[in-house]
Amino acid sequence: MLKAFYETPSRQKIARHRRVRCTSRSFKPWRSFVNSRDPDSAESLYRMTIGYPSPDLSAVKMIQTLFFGKQPRPFVGEPGSSMAAFYTNHGRFKEAEAIYRERLAQQSLNTEERLSAMTQLVGFLSAHGDKAGAIALQEQLITLRGEQPMTTPELRDRLAQERYVLANLKVDAGQSDDARTLLASDLQQAEAQHGRNSPEYGEALNYFFENSFYAKDLDLAEKLAREEIERAEASDASERVGLVAAIFRLSDVLREQGKIGESDDLRKRGIDMNRAAFPQAPSTAQFAVAEKLVAEGKPREAVWLARQISESPAQSDRQDEQFGFHHLAQSLASEQKADAAEVASIALSAGERRMKDSPRLVRHLTDWANFYRGMLGQKDRAGDLLTRAEAIVRACCGIVSLEMQPVLQERAWLEDSIAGPAASIPYLEQMRTLQISLYGARSQAVEQTNRELAKANARLGR
Repeated sequence: MLKAFYETPSRQKIARHRRVRCTSRSFKPWRSFVNSRDPDSAESLYRMTIGYPSPDLSAVKMIQTLFFGKQPRPFVGEPGSSMAAFYTNHGRFKEAEAIYRERLAQQSLNTEERLSAMTQLVGFLSAHGDKAGAIALQEQLITLRGEQPMTTPELRDRLAQERYVLANLKVDAGQSDDARTLLASDLQQAEAQHGRNSPEYGEALNYFFENSFYAKDLDLAEKLAREEIERAEASDASERVGLVAAIFRLSDVLREQGKIGESDDLRKRGIDMNRAAFPQAPSTAQFAVAEKLVAEGKPREAVWLARQISESPAQSDRQDEQFGFHHLAQSLASEQKADAAEVASIALSAGERRMKDSPRLVRHLTDWANFYRGMLGQKDRAGDLLTRAEAIVRACCGIVSLEMQPVLQERAWLEDSIAGPAASIPYLEQMRTLQISLYGARSQAVEQTNRELAKANARLGR
């Protein structure tokens, strides 16, 4: 949608600059329909953008963001998806579905674009009650994916993941037996083609366990979890699921079965193994000294020590060290916000040096966005970090990926803190659709997001 406005003559020169100040005049058409709360005008403006390609904002840096009262900002992205999101947010599901289907019917799509359009429509249908339609379309998607050359392990894994998604859709539709048959067949095929000690067999076993646990088939889930432990303990196994992770999985299954004592024993075993495998980092003691300096009223010395930790060549991006930066910044935030912000900046710089533009950096940026928003009240800075995180996800993993979930969650919280619950709802809706694609409609993640949506709507009196 941005592209429609930036291509007007009065804005061509502005759009060429890398830094663009978004003034109220630049977004006057948006402001007119948002302030007037006129859905018809909003729809007309969205329709004006249909036919434009997705906006390329790579050369645009937002240095000032405007909000219009308590209204959410317009959706920015591929024009058709923007229109569909608008319809979905206003309960006009048939019209949203028509846009997704029109996109899928376009003859100009290449294979990856068609697969992406199918994935979007599957997620939409599953989220809005057409489970049979979602299953049928996912089966078509698997057929199309299977026709592509499986030249790399990553491409083979994509096909396996699509079959796992289909199995979860079948569980949602009350077809758990079919889901079990599907993934049991995949496991047998992986064993026949690659052997029980192969990564392919481990992948299939992992998907079979996840689906069984999702379907609450706990006896089968326990059997599969115990097999994962056996594989992880075998010295010659090429294992996807590590031993500690497998132990925790079995512990979760046993707890669901009511075997609390055995579950707790396994969990303690896993925790002890983790502690033995990952001894305390040298920085842990340094952070303890820094926090003692804060307690003694010496915040500047604590900040200086944090900088020394970040610049030490012996340090890494280990989670305990990132936790140390967070904990130190939190200890400063109540009375020394400027010092807390400096520690946050130090940690961000260190993380970006060590992680580059990798998926791990996404979580790093998102966590610090949460800190800037919640502890420091620096919402513009939080927004900048989330924009950076989203760009990394789009480049490395795509919008339908696990890495996008924390970005959408934090964006929803940020928008709520700035403009109220109405502004958070579009991001919660996007997150729910993503979670359905990743985990299935009956997953705990989707249930939690549904609760957040219900609370947001209740605050709006809906």
